[in-house]
Amino acid sequence: MGLPKQLAAPLALSFALIAGTVHAEEQNNTQSFTCDMPAGASTWSQRDKIRHAMSTGVSINVSRTETIEPQEGPSGNPMEDLLRRFFGGPEGQAPEAAPEGEAPEENAPEEQAPEAAPEEQAPEVNPDAEIEPEAPEQREVSALGSGTIIDSRGYITTNNHVVGGAEKITVTFFQEGVRDAEGETVTATLIGTDEKTDLAVIKVDVDFPLPCAVFADSSEVFFGDYVWAIGNPIGQHASLSDGVVSNPIRAMRDSIYTDYIQTNADINRGNSGGGLYNRDFEVIGTNVAILSPSGGSIGIGFAILGNTTAKIAHKLILDGTVKRGMMGINIQDLRAEEAAELGLPEDQKGVLISEEPSAGFPGNDAGLHKGDVIVEANGNVITKTEDLIRSTADVYPGNAANFVIIRNGELMEVELVLGDRDEIEARMMEQREAAIAEQQRLFEQQQEEKGAAPTPTPAP
Repeated sequence: MGLPKQLAAPLALSFALIAGTVHAEEQNNTQSFTCDMPAGASTWSQRDKIRHAMSTGVSINVSRTETIEPQEGPSGNPMEDLLRRFFGGPEGQAPEAAPEGEAPEENAPEEQAPEAAPEEQAPEVNPDAEIEPEAPEQREVSALGSGTIIDSRGYITTNNHVVGGAEKITVTFFQEGVRDAEGETVTATLIGTDEKTDLAVIKVDVDFPLPCAVFADSSEVFFGDYVWAIGNPIGQHASLSDGVVSNPIRAMRDSIYTDYIQTNADINRGNSGGGLYNRDFEVIGTNVAILSPSGGSIGIGFAILGNTTAKIAHKLILDGTVKRGMMGINIQDLRAEEAAELGLPEDQKGVLISEEPSAGFPGNDAGLHKGDVIVEANGNVITKTEDLIRSTADVYPGNAANFVIIRNGELMEVELVLGDRDEIEARMMEQREAAIAEQQRLFEQQQEEKGAAPTPTPAP
């Protein structure tokens, strides 16, 4: 099987985000949440769409206990340290002053200085005595956020940084009339969180169907598309702001598993977890962050792609956690020099297996080798490492995935049963640490044989 024409030239860019039992839900692709729109929704006016979209939003109030470690030096907060330096007192409070509007009385009699008290002896200090450290302080804190109802049974998407570690979560609906015995809010249960994408799902139990939002395909979003952000900014319950898509697929540093929609719609503190909607008021993103020197909106906001939100919500509702597949191989982007060495066009795109896969890992079990170039995974074109990581992460561990590789200038199809990413990463880290320890042992042995004192090597 020779190298086909489509691989004789570089592959076009395409965005896509082991032995064991096949996960039932992954096998039949049954969605773990559903949202049926009301009858007649196709004929709604713009105001009807807005009214329904607003009813799918919620305000979230979270309480959690945080441990505050005692500080011996500066707090780390420049403003707080500045206030302490200039005003003194706890939390930077200024000394007490006269009540506003009152001035000292004129011609008041001069106060006599009090008699000096007898000088007291300073207590003796034992310099060898151990100073007991201050105990950490437990403090209950509250936080506000937003969410979107995605299932009439009460499933709500939000951000991990809003509800992660919460001891109590309460929800206030934007739709009037949704109340429980507490009067103002409904208590929610945390279903699951995913730190890697900063997404979470909570659930409320009510005795009637809730209005819910449907997802649009966020890969269809384009520059200039009109959007609305719905949420609870700075505690302003049930707020809507509008804007456009500034960039439909913005990457952020250290975010491997999702990209973001950038928008100039006003997003502020408290909007986190709320929905970003398109012109038809379908969800295309989950508001998560802003870029601002002041902490307030300056028109640079970001939302997690709606396709990512739907995918992660499905997994959290299904399992309460997100399991990601992994091949257990070391990879790098294919560069021009490596492509030339392999007899491929210098502008060929793909992911190169940079080291021989270790025994006991899925890549080795499937017969992959150093120098193989992966160009397709589960039907997704692979041009860079992020493509491969996301494509394999979408597959439930224990399930098989299909790959297309180039080996010796020939295309090959490979089926590989993926392992669990968390477990494989831990095992690969153990191997690296063992290899470093062995290098150190050999170095020290060589030094001893030469009669020199062993010199510790710095950690890599």
